[in-house]
This record gives sequence, structure tokens and C-alpha cells, in this order.
Amino acid sequence: MKYFRLLMVILWGQTLLAQTSRHLPLHLDYKQKQATWVLHQLEQQFQVKFSYPTDLLKDKSVSLQGDYDSLDAVLLDLSLMLNIEFQKIDKRYIYVVPSKSNLLKEVLVTGYLGNGITKSDKGSFEINSKKWQLLPGLTEPDILEGIQILPGVVSLDETATQFSVRGGTADQNRILWDGINIYHGGHLFGLVSVFNPNIPHRITFIDKGTPVVYGERVSSVIDIKTSGKIADKPQMEVGLNGISADGLIKFPIIKDKLDFQASFRRSYEDIFETKTFRLYEDKAFQNTKVRNEFFMFRDYNFKINYKLNKRNNLHLSMIHIDNDLTHTYRQENTTLNDFLDTENQGFSVDLKTGFKQAFWHNSVSFSGYRLDYVSKTTPDAGNTSVFTKNNRIKDVNFLTDFKWKTSRNQSWTFGYQLAFKSVNFLFKERHNSEVFNLDNDDRTLYTNGLFTAFHRKNYHHWDIYAGLRANYYLPVQRFKLEPRLIINRKLNKHWTLQFTGEIKHQVISQINESVLTDLGLERKIWRLVDFDKFPVISGNQLTIGAVFQKRNWLIDMNIYHKQTDGISTLSLGFLNPVDNSFHTGIRQAYGADIFVRKKINSSLKTWLSYSYMDVSERYDGLNGGHPFPAHTGAGHILSIAASYFYKNFEWAAAWKIHSGKAYTELETENYSGQTFTYFESINSDRLPVYHRLDISAVYKFKPSKHLKGKIGLSVKNVYNRKSLIHIEYLGNNQPNDQVRVRKYYAIGLIPNFVFRLKW
Repeated sequence: MKYFRLLMVILWGQTLLAQTSRHLPLHLDYKQKQATWVLHQLEQQFQVKFSYPTDLLKDKSVSLQGDYDSLDAVLLDLSLMLNIEFQKIDKRYIYVVPSKSNLLKEVLVTGYLGNGITKSDKGSFEINSKKWQLLPGLTEPDILEGIQILPGVVSLDETATQFSVRGGTADQNRILWDGINIYHGGHLFGLVSVFNPNIPHRITFIDKGTPVVYGERVSSVIDIKTSGKIADKPQMEVGLNGISADGLIKFPIIKDKLDFQASFRRSYEDIFETKTFRLYEDKAFQNTKVRNEFFMFRDYNFKINYKLNKRNNLHLSMIHIDNDLTHTYRQENTTLNDFLDTENQGFSVDLKTGFKQAFWHNSVSFSGYRLDYVSKTTPDAGNTSVFTKNNRIKDVNFLTDFKWKTSRNQSWTFGYQLAFKSVNFLFKERHNSEVFNLDNDDRTLYTNGLFTAFHRKNYHHWDIYAGLRANYYLPVQRFKLEPRLIINRKLNKHWTLQFTGEIKHQVISQINESVLTDLGLERKIWRLVDFDKFPVISGNQLTIGAVFQKRNWLIDMNIYHKQTDGISTLSLGFLNPVDNSFHTGIRQAYGADIFVRKKINSSLKTWLSYSYMDVSERYDGLNGGHPFPAHTGAGHILSIAASYFYKNFEWAAAWKIHSGKAYTELETENYSGQTFTYFESINSDRLPVYHRLDISAVYKFKPSKHLKGKIGLSVKNVYNRKSLIHIEYLGNNQPNDQVRVRKYYAIGLIPNFVFRLKW
């Protein structure tokens, strides 16, 4: 009996071990299976029991493909696909109820680039940070750099923030953090995203088919929402990489009612400078006078989630972003000091109310942006001169929208938005006691936005979303309409066709400063339109696409035309010594995006992304009024990538190549005894082809029951290619003025590491 009991214990342990290894990771490959059948399979796999009303899942089918590390991860995808919620009664019993917050939300593609990235039926991308797999060249899943992997998105200067979506400029991308408008999205002058990648959040990236609830920008929307789920137990996390250190905390205050979460991240270059940070600085500070400096960045955010009752949930969020640069040096018996401080902070209050067939959402948000630059020149014998540059934004938004599900496959959306913006900038210089105002502007604008949308869906045939947004601007009393249309047609179980059309408007944008400073950093200034010299920017886009899914293959194809009116440029940037005024013009973009993903097996995935962009601009008074290639057009863009997952090890690699940026070759000519440097045709030449290889590897470990960790390494530009990515010309404001040429190069080989602990 003693040996029999020992044998039973061994067999039971082996069985339990086999079950655990079978569950995690769990590979699912369900294609158009009945929802009730899928739940039954999960009941057997995880020894749980689902309870739900009979008609809730009737005639509903789902597709689940990919690896899942927990039952919660599977249920999250099911909740999005089926518009339901899972309420855990205990460890075994789970009650299924209709969703209160995601009316008629359908997923078109799951696991787009890997677990955690899906494509919705409206064409937008939904990203879950908890499930986001390792990305090539990154030790942690940076939000903005991750978006650049998607088709049609490219950063020609390699920054995390200055990326172009289908030929648009970076300031035409609207970034939201819990409803707060973000105007400064990059640490280290754009090279690092300001959003802590380890905070649990969901990202919606919209490059076409923009819902009417979103206004203000004409290119894309990146809507980041932090977790609103109330913690059931305290959670803490700390991490360190080659650039910064960070910490997270989340803990319940009142069980199932109230919790608090916070994060803090800071660079530590002032304490110890790593090779990684130094290489990033070399990239950021090239062609500037910055040599020995103090530079620091930090960001932190807080959030309170409060469940008022069964129907009402209140969320309060705050974010603060800060970059400080101090630079002091000596030159020819003169001391020079530069101080640069850039901040973006904001808060939001969000109230969500769920009814049986409706959802009501109210929010108020504030965003404040501040840029201060001071340059002091102090000769050993003489008077100090001071140059000052300031840029300020105050942004207040009130939004209310109501979603009403009139039938099982039909819903209406109604809403109103009031937005207030105050924007000013100032350039001034002080010599001795005299102060000279070089340039300034100060404006305010109110935008009243009314919107409505109708959504009618039939999974097997048509899915139609039609919306209209009306904007009324005060005090100028101007009126703009923005129709939006999204149509999906499912031909069969493999093919889906999609058409989108939209018109959008933008009243705030960035311009290159008209007063050139010598620091060479943060030279873009935010300003409001004046409806005259700087008109409202208007953008319209049409897209036709198709999605093919079969077995382990995914093919996503799109062609588009995008036109943007009212863009402005300073001809000083195009080297014209007799004309340094602003010009307004039109940008035209024609393009095609193709994305192909192939799952080799449950552990190995590969994908290929190709985009073609033909982007041109035309301005009256420049280039003879003829179109010329835009700086935002990348021509051909190709990425080939692979990811591998085995037990606790992850590996990813990607090779990317794209056409060089368009640039202008200079010519020299004598006229009336004076020498002029000029151009014959703007942006008629292209820089050399750009390409690089990035790799990453991460190992996850669990030293104890309550402690998890990971270590990882990444390398950008593995073969250390020195790519020329931009040429800039300064000077030529007057005849015989010498032209200075600045050449900017891509990052070299940059290694990075990560070490994280979570308990």
C-alpha cells in the first residue's frame, strides 16, 4: 500500500504538470466556430463553468487563432468579438453578460502582428499592452515605435514621435492619453516615447475610417487608455534599461470599488551614463553646439478607478511629462549658457454609465504644454545678451456621447464636444537694457462639435457605419462639416472588402520657427490658425481594401488617395533670399499598403509589410507653382520580420528598407554683381536608400510563486550602417549670405538591455 500511494502521488503530479504545460501557452485554432462550442471547449480545458442566457450567444460565431498565456487572455478576445463581459463568481464559475461599453464592436483580424494586436471591423488597430509580444529592436513594447511597424507608417528621421501616416506630418497625428491631448510625445528630442510601456493600457490606432467622436487632426489618431479595471490585490513592478528606470504600483483601497495606480520613470544619465544613452545623445545632438550638458527626462501618471454602482464608473487620470537640458561652455573669452525646458501635463475626469441597451460617456480634460528656451551670452568684458523663446498651450475639452443599441445589429451614436484652445509664442532678445520682440502670436479658439453616427451590421453580408460631425468655430463664426463612412462586405469566410471615406479639419499645427536659434533643437512651434494667413487645414481620404484569411495566412491590402489643403511653409526653409514669407498649399498622397502574415507553427510567425507612397506638395509662389515631392513621402517601404516563442524565451528580428527622403540640390548664380545660392527644382533629388536590421531577445523567469521577472537584450542597426537621412540648409537670407549645410545621419549600432521584476 505504501508503494501504491507513492505511485499515485507521482502519477497525479505528472498529470497536473501535463495539464499545466498544455494550458500555458495554449494554442487555439478555431475558425468560425459557434460561440457556445468554444465556451464548452474552454470549460474542459480549464475546468471552469460558464453560465449565460440562452439567447445571448445564439447564432454567434468566432475565430480564435494564436497562443494564449492564460484563460483571461482568451476571455479578453472573446469579450471584444462577442460584445460580452465575463464576471467571475469564484475560481470555477463564470457568468457571461452583455457588454456595457463596447456596443457592436467586432474584430476583423486577431493576432495581426502577434498576440495583442487586432484589426477591428472599422479598420482601426486595437493593441493590448499586456499581450503585446516582443518587437524587433526593442526590449520593451514602446507604443509609438510599435505603431511604426504597421503598414503605411514611417519615421524618416528614426524618432518615436515624428512619424508620418500615409504621407501626413507628425503634428497631424492626434495622441490622447486617457482623453488628454498630448503635444509633446518624445523624450530625448523624440527618440524615446513619453509613455511608459509597462503601464497596462489599450491603444486604438486609426489611420482611416475615423469615428465621428474624434476631431482636431487630419491624419491619424492614437488613443491610449490605461486600465480601468479595479485591482483585486496590490501589484508592484520595477524595471531598468539602458536609458531609464521606472516603477509601477497598483493597489485596491476599497475591495471591488476603489483602487489607485501610479507609475514613475526617469532617466539616470546625471548619475551614470550608459553607452546606450550616450549613443542616443550622439544621434539627438548631432549638428548642434551641445557637447557637455546636463540632460534629464521624466514622466509620471496617476489614476483612480471608482465603481460608484453597477451602472456608473468614475475614472480620474493625471500625466506629467518633463524634459530639461542645461548646457554651458566657453568660446573666445565668452561664457554661453542654454536652458531648455519642455513640459506637457494634464488631467481628465471620466464618467461611464452603462444601461441594458445603451452606454453614456462624459469626460472633461485639460492639457497644458510649455516650452521655454533661454540662451545667455556673457563676454568676459562686456554686457550680457539674452535670447528667449516661449511656446504655451492651454487645452480644455468637454465631451459627452451616448450610444444606443436599437436592435441586435443596429446602433446610434449622438454626441457633443466643446474644445477651448489658447496658444501663444514669443521670441525676444535683450541687449543691455533694451528688449527687442522678434516675433510673437497669441490666439484663442472655441470649437463646438456636434456629431452623430449610425451603425448597421450583418456579419454575413454588409456592415455600414455612417457618421457626420459639424464643427462651429468662435469667435470667427466659421462652420465645417465632416462626413465619415465605413463599409464592410464579407464575400465569404475568407474574403472581406472594405471602403472608407472621411473629411477632417485641424486648427492647431506646428511650424518651423521664423527666428533661427543656434542650439539646433526643438525648432518647431505650435500655433493656432487665423483663418486668413494660416487657414484651417482640411483633409480628406478615400480607401479601398480587402482582407484574406485562410488557415495560417493573412493578407491585408489597401489603396488610398489622401488630400490635405491649407498646409503652410516658410520659404526661408527653401532658400529664397528675396521671399521669406509663409505660403499655403496642397498635399496629395497616393499609396498602397500590403501586409502578409504567415504562421509557420504555434511558436514561429513571419510577416512582410510593403507600402508605396507618392506624396507631393504645391504652393503658389514656390517652384513656379508646380508640384514637388514632399519630405513626408518615403517612396517604397519594405519590412520583413519574424518572431519566435518557446516556453519562456522570445526572439524577434526585422529588416527594413525604404527610399531616401526627397531633398533639394543647390545651385549658385551671379546676378547684378551679387552671388545667389538657389535651387532649380524643390526636392527633385533623393537621399541614398535607407536600411537596417534590428533584433531582440527576452527571457522570462519566475523565481517564486509571487515574483515574476524578465531580462532581455536588443540591438538596433546590427550591421552599423551609416545612413544619411536628412540635409538641412541654413542662411541665404540676404544676397551673398553664406549657406551652411547640415547633414544628419541615422543611429549607429545601439545595444540596450532590460531587467524587470513584478510581484
